Amino acid sequence: MVVAIFTVLLIGFILGGSTVYLVENHLRTNEMNKIYKLTESLINGNELDGSDIGKETIYSKTTNQLIRLQEILEGRRKEAEKKVNMRYRN
Repeated sequence: MVVAIFTVLLIGFILGGSTVYLVENHLRTNEMNKIYKLTESLINGNELDGSDIGKETIYSKTTNQLIRLQEILEGRRKEAEKKVNMRYRN
């Protein structure tokens, strides 16, 4: 009887752990695909939206960092354009 209970608990533990692992792996894969698409969009010069910024996920944190990076690069581009325009004026 004890062996049967132990076996059932062991099987339940293994199945439960496997299920959690597979679900988490699936969710993580989806999140990484979203991040990949977001990064590709940034590289292609598209504007990023901050629709998921308030959430505590890897995707939202990466989105926030990429939006900030995009703002920094845009600021540097505008600054470089100002310098070029000032050279041609003088």
